[in-house]
Amino acid sequence: NQIEDEQYGADLSLAGKINTIYQKGDVVWLSTREGIAKTKQQQNEYKFSVYRHDLNPENEFLLNATAFLDHNNNDELWVGTETNGLFRINGKTMKQVAHYILDENDDKSFSSFGVKTLHGSSDGAVWIGTAGEGLYRYNKNEDNFDHWSVHNGLPSNTVLSIISDKDGAIWMGTRRGISKLQKNKNIQSFEISDGLPADIFNQGSVAIHTNGNLSFGSVSGLTTFDPKAIVINQEAPKLAISSVEAIDYDGNRSPVDFRGDQFKVNHEIQTLSINFVGLTYNKTAKNQYQYTLDNYLNNWVQNGNDRSVAFQGLDDGEYTFQFKASNNDGVWNETPYVIGMVVTP
Repeated sequence: NQIEDEQYGADLSLAGKINTIYQKGDVVWLSTREGIAKTKQQQNEYKFSVYRHDLNPENEFLLNATAFLDHNNNDELWVGTETNGLFRINGKTMKQVAHYILDENDDKSFSSFGVKTLHGSSDGAVWIGTAGEGLYRYNKNEDNFDHWSVHNGLPSNTVLSIISDKDGAIWMGTRRGISKLQKNKNIQSFEISDGLPADIFNQGSVAIHTNGNLSFGSVSGLTTFDPKAIVINQEAPKLAISSVEAIDYDGNRSPVDFRGDQFKVNHEIQTLSINFVGLTYNKTAKNQYQYTLDNYLNNWVQNGNDRSVAFQGLDDGEYTFQFKASNNDGVWNETPYVIGMVVTP
């Protein structure tokens, strides 16, 4: 079977597996590895316009398109691809408007080659789920992107489906469960231990019902729930340091006494390792951590669920180590744990 162009017939056609089907109004878009076809039903039949990548190699969006989105009621169409990243095109002329790729000098650029899903929310935002780089939101006014990954609390960097609930919160199906991006931008995640039938969810398999319930398709069946019934754990973790170790150039470890509000180490050590914890009694494996070291770092570092950090090459002087933690539902202890550190000459 193949999709044939209305004008050229079998001389201009697409064959093979259909990657995705997208409908906006009376226009339907389809994609295969070879290209894109669009159609509008006319008198109970579909007549296709076919666009092949091998005949238009300058249009990289034609190669293995995986997702479409027509969100702002104009001629522009968002196209996600398997290996060439994200595009905006003119859906009438089939010409490229913009191609979003990694800019190493701009941390607000789009940095994924693989797009799995696209979603337009009611506030006009465009959301992109990627194959290994997490979740992106396009900022139209700035022409750039906000980004969430495992370092911000996502359980997986592969986001396979996205949908908005009736309150405007963003929900995602991933390779490690279902996640909710709350309005405060914290992430709440759910996995098998929370009652899901599986951790791996299917690409594009998501729907919202008229009563507001959400359904996600997984490798082990369908999960349907009322997002309003989800309760958030509001108790922030208690913070503590569990150990501090000095490691010399031979790999020998020496415990450091960190009692009180300051500790000392010699500058001749190779590595300083600090282990910390956010103490809760509910799914502590989901806790997330951030840290900074004043006089060494200029920002807070997202540490995911890793409860340790190592510093090397510290000059003699005074430093202040701080860390924060969130609980399993993304509620942060906003008052950091603070301890001073002196590196002696």
